[in-house]
Amino acid sequence: MKPFSNPVVENDPLFDKPRLQPLVGKPIRESKIEDYLHRRVKALGGEHRRMTYTGRRGATDDLILLPDRHLVVECKRPGKKAEDHQAREHLRLKWAGFEVHTVSSFAEIDAILPPLKANHDRTYQP
Repeated sequence: MKPFSNPVVENDPLFDKPRLQPLVGKPIRESKIEDYLHRRVKALGGEHRRMTYTGRRGATDDLILLPDRHLVVECKRPGKKAEDHQAREHLRLKWAGFEVHTVSSFAEIDAILPPLKANHDRTYQP
């Protein structure tokens, strides 16, 4: 079995490869997927916010803020899907105009985020 290999991570000093590299034969934990998402967003010059609802279940994991693009992301372990109450909340958010994604692998995160560039032309400045 080939160990974790991702050219974006291997060539970017921002990423701590051993921390993201799963142990052979062990399933990837949801926290590793979230960590990868947060690092990719930060590398793109964006920010992330953990979402919670007061008095309500089904909040998605993260609100991702990128230049000119805002999305809501639910992270799951590989092979897992959103629970019914979470799927209903995803439909509500889509109806309201949010871009909603459920990801369960590093490749899915790479697919929804733009590729990393050597120089970012925009970063957040208050």
